[in-house]
Amino acid sequence: MRKIFALIFLLSMAAAADDHKLLVTTTNDRDDAIDVLHLEVDDNNKAVKVLHWRGDKYWEYDFAQLDEGVLLRRKKNTKVVELRSLDFDPVKGGVFRIRYLYSGLPPFKYKNLDLKLRPSSDGWHLYNSSSPVANLHLEVNRLTMLGLNETIGIKEITPQSKGITNVPEVKKPD
Repeated sequence: MRKIFALIFLLSMAAAADDHKLLVTTTNDRDDAIDVLHLEVDDNNKAVKVLHWRGDKYWEYDFAQLDEGVLLRRKKNTKVVELRSLDFDPVKGGVFRIRYLYSGLPPFKYKNLDLKLRPSSDGWHLYNSSSPVANLHLEVNRLTMLGLNETIGIKEITPQSKGITNVPEVKKPD
């Protein structure tokens, strides 16, 4: 299970219509995969949508979709990471919930991480409590049994205030 999304969320300023700025990156302890999420804002600094890159793959999520929840990562038919907006207002911000698979062994067990997205005079920022978030680090949950070391979920998602130095360059497809 590669690192996830990473779901999630923001450092941005509006300079022009449909401008997008880095929201959050995700890293993990399994491989060097990085998910990159940006927030797209209009020329009034109103949040429009979340943009998501993983390698050469790209997705856009508007806030109507985020209200219902969007699947950021799936393994076979199992939901691994889902992003949902709990009370988001495109001018005032709100709470994003990351629901992640802790254990894929029956019965499946999920955990949640809530992050606040708020605008400020210098753009939009993502917070865990009152601490700014630039990266989400996913620690893989492994089960060792009979000499096998299997990934069964995500043990923990740790919000980090310091961003990574090797953020992949991304651009919206034409």
